[in-house]
Amino acid sequence: MHIAVVCEEQVELLPPVLSLLASLKRLGHTTTLITRDGSAIERLGIDVDHVVAYGDRPSGFFARKADIFRARKAIRDELRRGVGEYDLVWTTTDISAREAGPELFRYRYVVQLMELVETVPLLFNRMPLHTNAVSEIARRAWRVVVPEYNRAYMQQVYWNLPKVPRVLPNKPAYQREDGAAGENPYQDKVDAMAADPRKVVLYQGVFGPDRDVAPYARAIEKMGGDYALYLMGPTSTPESQEYVRHLCDEFSCVTFLGFVEPPHHLEFAWHAWAGLMPYTPTWNNRYSPFNALYCAPNKIWEYTRFGLPVIASDVPGIRLALERGDFGCVVDAGDEATIARAIEDIDARHEVMSENSCAYYDSVDFDAIVAEILEG
Repeated sequence: MHIAVVCEEQVELLPPVLSLLASLKRLGHTTTLITRDGSAIERLGIDVDHVVAYGDRPSGFFARKADIFRARKAIRDELRRGVGEYDLVWTTTDISAREAGPELFRYRYVVQLMELVETVPLLFNRMPLHTNAVSEIARRAWRVVVPEYNRAYMQQVYWNLPKVPRVLPNKPAYQREDGAAGENPYQDKVDAMAADPRKVVLYQGVFGPDRDVAPYARAIEKMGGDYALYLMGPTSTPESQEYVRHLCDEFSCVTFLGFVEPPHHLEFAWHAWAGLMPYTPTWNNRYSPFNALYCAPNKIWEYTRFGLPVIASDVPGIRLALERGDFGCVVDAGDEATIARAIEDIDARHEVMSENSCAYYDSVDFDAIVAEILEG
């Protein structure tokens, strides 16, 4: 089957899309990626048959706003051209589905949602005006795919979907078995982290109101010199840059690694002692607090792939996994004492939790789930 995958985002920033592309090839399908820049796919060693690239976003404010119409036209032109060639179209985000628009109705298509989406902006990624077009696209889709069980039922209710969406976990399935992709340009940072004699708690992710790592830094700082907190992720806004700068200035236990392009970020987990997943429910103009409460982090898979116990906020989406698998602890992020006790508990049972972490990772066959979604 020839499958066109539409990603109106920076594909290298979306590991679930990389996993999907790799899985489709392993399952024997022909793939065409419709996206902004195909060079990242080649650089990361992701095997696709064809790339239709319509160009990076320009840097100027007004140019970026105008660019959305150019991108939309490029995606829809390709979908019109591909009628009779593509057997299936798979959109990877709500914005990707919006930009593909009614051209999807020419095909059997899959709508994949990375987040729990209530409303979709009419234009751009954020604006007061919303469109109902994407929910209608989802209602008419052959399949709707989400990354977490509870989200599937919530998404069905939000958009009045005729069927419960399928669940495809955000398990990374695109990297080599050694976790690297050729020569690692971040090797100096890997070596420095590996040489740190402290037990490293690793956070990989974004920095924002719903991912507050400061309470964990305070708790680790008070525990003395046996533990360290390493932070990794993009700081693309002045707010996130200031936030990280403040953490590094205030806490000697904190080291900031910067943004590390997938899949090279995985190599750092080899040298970590535990993984951190802080989630705080917040409200913004696109996602409800349930997006954080029933989160579906690919980080849980990236940590457990390397047998890392997990320290996480007490939210249902993570608590259920940790309690079922016994590979970490949930904490009250507002109570530094409970964070310290969780770290001590992991320290006392690290070997058992590490084994359970690996077992959790091995419990999901990503390719089998993708194949099941495509059946019928």
